[in-house]
Amino acid sequence: MARRVRHIRDDQGWIRELIEEADNERMHLMTFIQIAQPSRFERFLITATQLIFYNFYFSVTPKHPSR
Repeated sequence: MARRVRHIRDDQGWIRELIEEADNERMHLMTFIQIAQPSRFERFLITATQLIFYNFYFSVTPKHPSR
């Protein structure tokens, strides 16, 4: 761990841009929820679909996400 800390480089503001993009996506999600008002069943379907995709993407194809 200590070896990696010594090799940290400046990201030239890249992390701030990623945080801004995450905030933007979060605002889109909150707007969608306010407008669409999905039922519990629809929320369950979305969550189940995300879990299935997550498990497939990171478990079945472990080399692809780390590229």
